[in-house]
Parts: sequence; structure tokens; C-alpha cells
Amino acid sequence: MKKFANMNAEGLFTAMVKRDILTLSENQSLLEACAMLVEKSVSAIGITDVTTGRLLAAFDAEDMRALSIDDFDLFSKSVMEYLRKKNSKNLKPLTFFDTTSFEALIHLFDATRSHAAWLVNENYVPGMVITLTDVMRAITQVEFA
Repeated sequence: MKKFANMNAEGLFTAMVKRDILTLSENQSLLEACAMLVEKSVSAIGITDVTTGRLLAAFDAEDMRALSIDDFDLFSKSVMEYLRKKNSKNLKPLTFFDTTSFEALIHLFDATRSHAAWLVNENYVPGMVITLTDVMRAITQVEFA
């Protein structure tokens, strides 16, 4: 199990996670974010800088559940404006680098109570999103010989 914990998280999940990450630019609307989350049936969408592609935030089901009738006027505003108004935890999404070990990633999930972590490069451009479901799948596929 210790060998598994020391494995590179990116390498472990690259073969296992076969989905494209979904992103919206920071100036796209809350309505577009909600529609993408539902239509694509994903748990999280990255919100990126329109110029650099840098991950700025994330939008997930928890953010959508926080919607109230008082927020209807925000559907045409940017998703970032909504996240700021709600002071969403996703304004600071959990990120990790290609050098992060699986054990370190598990500790990051635990410390932040996040449900998704974004693999980013040195410019914080996202390359993959890992969910707690992915982590559980990885753990259950380990042979404990």
C-alpha cells in the first residue's frame, strides 16, 4: 500500500480517467454554467481566464444547489459574479501538480474537504479533474497482496 501511496497522482489517474475536462471562460453566464453541468452530467466545471486559460474558479453542483429565487437576476451575469456573491469555496479550487503523490492528493482532499481537484501546469492551466469517486475507484482497484 505504501508503494501505491507514493505513486504519482497524475500517472495513476491518466489511464483511469477517460473524460475531457469542461471549462467556461470567466465572462460566461451563470445560465451557461448551470446548463453545462446538467447537459454534460458532470460534477464540476473549471472557470478559466479568457486570455491565459488559467484556472480561476470552479462551478459544481453545490454551487447550483445554493441558488435561490433571489438569484434569478444573476442568470444573465457572469458565473464569476455569482460565485463571488455566494462566497463559494470554489473561488479557490483545489489544485495539484504532476509531481504530487497519490498520498499527498488524499491529504489535500481531506484538509480542504473538496470533492474535486484540478491537475494544473505551472501556469495553472487545467489538464484533468479528479473527483473523490475517482480516488475511491483507484483504491478499490489496488491488490493488497
